[in-house]
Amino acid sequence: MRIQTLCCLSVIALTSEAFATDTEELKALCRNGHMQAREAIRSLQCRCEIEVPAGREQSPYDGRETERPAKRVVIQWWQSEDVIRSRVEYGDNSLSIDVLWKGGVLKTLRRQGVRPADSRFSGQIDGEKALEIMESPWRLALFGWPDKSPLKFDSPTLKSIEPGEFKGAKCYRAVSDWGSGGGEVWFDIRHNFLVRRRVTYPVATDRQSSISSEVLSFREGSPGVFFPESVERKSTSGGKTTLQDRVNFKDVKINTPIDPSVFQLAFPAGVKVADTVKGVVYTTGPAEEPSGPTEPIPPPRDFSKVEYPTGMGGAWTVDRYAILAACVAGVAVVAAVVWFRSRKARNA
Repeated sequence: MRIQTLCCLSVIALTSEAFATDTEELKALCRNGHMQAREAIRSLQCRCEIEVPAGREQSPYDGRETERPAKRVVIQWWQSEDVIRSRVEYGDNSLSIDVLWKGGVLKTLRRQGVRPADSRFSGQIDGEKALEIMESPWRLALFGWPDKSPLKFDSPTLKSIEPGEFKGAKCYRAVSDWGSGGGEVWFDIRHNFLVRRRVTYPVATDRQSSISSEVLSFREGSPGVFFPESVERKSTSGGKTTLQDRVNFKDVKINTPIDPSVFQLAFPAGVKVADTVKGVVYTTGPAEEPSGPTEPIPPPRDFSKVEYPTGMGGAWTVDRYAILAACVAGVAVVAAVVWFRSRKARNA
């Protein structure tokens, strides 16, 4: 199967050098090439380092600029078939999030506090529904969702696909327009149709404001199988960069054995756990069992009755990277799980 996949990827890449001209042919070429490149990755181990340089950032609510300190988030990732383990850590050691997806259960252990003596732990158990909001290295690497292409090729918003070059690399450029906004995706032919660049324009008529991600370099994780090495992300407003960071993928191992002990995560005794599957909250005993009484999970707070400061319009200021760490923590997995399951069903 592996040899067949690699041969197919090679044939697609070589024949595409002639640049197909029919739009439907180009859609199929980019879609199939990209999906086959993804399916060639059966297991993945990597370390993602998100580096945010110090600078100034502008508030989207009142336009005021404030100094932003340098930040660093590290994501460690192990994935084999439909089992996933992830660990997210802030550079200042103030927050770490351990996640395990196994047997249809998403298990999360959070630790807050810089010093071990001051650390506070909390746990959570969720079902598959929670996966829908998670982030992952797959998306950071511009793979899109593992069970889908990063582009909806059958969508009427896709206006054109045409050959082109991006920084010397032969690509296909797909352009989308959904009325209020638009975007483009560049598929790199040499690297098995992985995404080289993606740009979104929130306002169709404003090309000076955008959200973009660009792969600066690829690595060959195993023969004929590629994975991004570094990705730069940038947000601009009125032609001015408002936010910029870089994601570096290190220690990437593709289709190599993973120690089974990695896929174990136990709640320590004394941790308060919210089990959304059973709808209860409890404190763990020595073997993770409830120690003492269990209580129902409180209903979510009604934020429609919260009085916000003038001009915020019911919104609230958040730290993009706090969200990233929290989301990746419970991680990211949705995509990966659905992909592996669909592939196993096809191979059955």
